[in-house]
Amino acid sequence: MKNIILLIVFFILSLTQFTQAQSTPTPRNPGTRDSALSNYSKGNYKDAFEEFKQILLDPSSEYPDMISDFELAVSCLNSLGNINQLDSFIAEVVSQHHDNWKILKQAAHLYQNAQHQGYIVAGNFNRGYSHGNDGKYVSSAARDRIQAIQFFLKSIEKTSPTEDAIGRAYTFLNLAEALMFPHESWKLQHLSDLNKLPNYEDYQYSHGENASNLAPVDNKGAPVYYSLPTSFETAKNDGERWRWALSQAQKVESYRVSAQLNFATFLQQQFDVQTLVQDGFFPVDN
Repeated sequence: MKNIILLIVFFILSLTQFTQAQSTPTPRNPGTRDSALSNYSKGNYKDAFEEFKQILLDPSSEYPDMISDFELAVSCLNSLGNINQLDSFIAEVVSQHHDNWKILKQAAHLYQNAQHQGYIVAGNFNRGYSHGNDGKYVSSAARDRIQAIQFFLKSIEKTSPTEDAIGRAYTFLNLAEALMFPHESWKLQHLSDLNKLPNYEDYQYSHGENASNLAPVDNKGAPVYYSLPTSFETAKNDGERWRWALSQAQKVESYRVSAQLNFATFLQQQFDVQTLVQDGFFPVDN
């Protein structure tokens, strides 16, 4: 009897492992991925990129490590000095996996973390630095910000409030971060046009000496506050969009504290007495 019970347990465990193995997606060409990882670890970035690209551009190849491979492929471009291929590569991957919310989210992160300088030659933007004296240097920071926001919103559209609740909440936090202007929070009173990408701007060789975290004021000198709108679409400015994104993240317990801390930190940067002193708003007694 004991042997029969052990046999049944062994059968159940084997069946469970088989089911899990069957339900875990793998890339269509697992051998190619192994080769890509091997080449990457050896510093053979050109071969690794081509292999990662082959897997990622297969529309039927969706597997848990896709996001990691997407990031590694971009790392290869950086190592090869081919960051000028970033925009076209992201567009190709997104085109093949436009319903995959994780791919869309990763595309947003890549634009957030991309090199925001480039140069224009014959009307074409080339990300990175020119190896010669040709071209006009420009900044893509404003354009990359809007592209990141667009991809975060598309990612949220593709998630389920119930099945992807935790990932969706974290994406709302990411969206809030993308809406914010580091050291230029006064820009939150503007409503960014998310239907078109901004033009490239002249590259400024500055270090943010004119930047300020202080709250903007209206024409009567009163601080500008950002109300919580009923929806993203009804927001009057990016500040209200930011408030709404944080409010959505707060709906999931795992990120409630993070969202509240985000809002509290912003208020401290804007209105805290010590912050105002540090920014030279109030004189310090000697």
